[in-house]
Amino acid sequence: MSTQHAAIATLKDGITNQPRSLQKTIGPSELGTDCDHCLAAKLAGWQQKRDADWLPFIGTSVHAQAAEIFEAAGDRWLVETPVMVGWVGDAEVWGSSDLFDVQEGTVVDWKVVGPTTITAAKRGPSPVYYRQINLYGLGFRNAGHDVKKVAICYLPRNAVSLAQAVWWEDHFDPAAAQQTLGRANQIVDQINMLRTVDPAAVDVWIAGLPRADRCYDCARFADAPAHISSLASLVA
Repeated sequence: MSTQHAAIATLKDGITNQPRSLQKTIGPSELGTDCDHCLAAKLAGWQQKRDADWLPFIGTSVHAQAAEIFEAAGDRWLVETPVMVGWVGDAEVWGSSDLFDVQEGTVVDWKVVGPTTITAAKRGPSPVYYRQINLYGLGFRNAGHDVKKVAICYLPRNAVSLAQAVWWEDHFDPAAAQQTLGRANQIVDQINMLRTVDPAAVDVWIAGLPRADRCYDCARFADAPAHISSLASLVA
């Protein structure tokens, strides 16, 4: 095998098999999805195809570098903090929050995104991101912290400086976090009910659930329609 092929193959394998790619338990980012199909599939334990996803790897790498910077910046910042955001069914839901400003009581989430999302961020966060950041806020509150605000910092993946970054913040909204957990628990209740009748009915029900437009995860499941089989067309 040539150096070129060996190097690319090694990089792909490392990306595909890094801990974040292998995560199986559902977390705050998955709970916030606006795709009923994918949320139900994950809660039911469906297996997903694993790919060497370059754009998420860039985001993971930026998160790692940011963590090192803030860990060295002093006690004001809590970095990559594990938080328990609540319960779905009989399972605790944990996530790792990017940053918490102890001084201001603000939860911060980094988003490394392309120009389309940067432009949209100026109008405020998507419902998915809004649910996610408030779940992290709930996790910090559950841990005894005084959470006042939540913030999302959109870092420009394609820009040459941070001047194009977009910062959004608002008051912590615990009701939004509870609604997100409630939605997931309703789906779990339905899955459990169907399993008592006929386990095969679960798959049929999930396959018929609504899919969100441009859902990144839909193509990862075995029931993906042909028109969403290419992940490349789904990333903005």
